[in-house]
Amino acid sequence: MAQSARLTGAVTDSSGVALKGATVSLGSSQTVTDTAGKFSIVAAPGDYILKVSYLGYRSVSEAVRLPRVAP
Repeated sequence: MAQSARLTGAVTDSSGVALKGATVSLGSSQTVTDTAGKFSIVAAPGDYILKVSYLGYRSVSEAVRLPRVAP
């Protein structure tokens, strides 16, 4: 059985206002933030580049590691 890990978070502007509809990409997985700016992505454990983009804002990329989860 393949393992998977979940990455959750929230996307906000510099004032802390939630950004509804921001695109969040992790490897080949992609999702859109909800009305509270929250997102959740499931992927295999490993090293990735997390990219967040939103119309009118500069895109942000950051390296992340999804660890293996003990059974």
